[in-house]
Amino acid sequence: MRLILAIDDENSGLYFRRLMLEHAGYKVLSATGVDEALRVFVSNPIDLVVTDHLLGRQVGTEMAREMKALKPSVPIILLSGTTSVPEPLQYADAFLNKNEGPDQLLQKIKLLLSDHNAKDSPSQPSKHDSGYQLHSLLAAIVESSDDAIFSKNLNGHILTWNKAAERMYGYSADESSGRTYPSSCRQTDQTKCWKS
Repeated sequence: MRLILAIDDENSGLYFRRLMLEHAGYKVLSATGVDEALRVFVSNPIDLVVTDHLLGRQVGTEMAREMKALKPSVPIILLSGTTSVPEPLQYADAFLNKNEGPDQLLQKIKLLLSDHNAKDSPSQPSKHDSGYQLHSLLAAIVESSDDAIFSKNLNGHILTWNKAAERMYGYSADESSGRTYPSSCRQTDQTKCWKS
């Protein structure tokens, strides 16, 4: 089983990325900072690294440079919330925008692992790799979360609304669907936030 090191200074992003990768059949180690990531990288037989570009006050490109000096054959995927490729990208093998989604990340991982097939054969596709099953897993995670999670379209109209959002805001998913919820709203005065 291939071993992936996932790095992100935001615990929620790291948690969901780890779940997705494990569901796809990979073994995952995680780190929340550069120093911790380098320690894990050196002391384990890491096959691939997936890292956020902004790690507190440090950046993933610098960490990638240090990792490539230690183990040049290990592929590194750099993730960012922006669409612009950070410079220099010479030490990372791939760049993905976080908005590209889990399917693109899994495809890039498979491609890089098959290209860098130095010690093992690439992991066989598991029954969990289908897009439908991955989306079902992610939907189940959102629905069972204790955090209020909802999605909006570009016009601000609510598309999805989980059970925790129902408890927190007092509106069912049916009542909230299609309404506009401005991001400037605060929990203390919800009735003034809703627009039809």
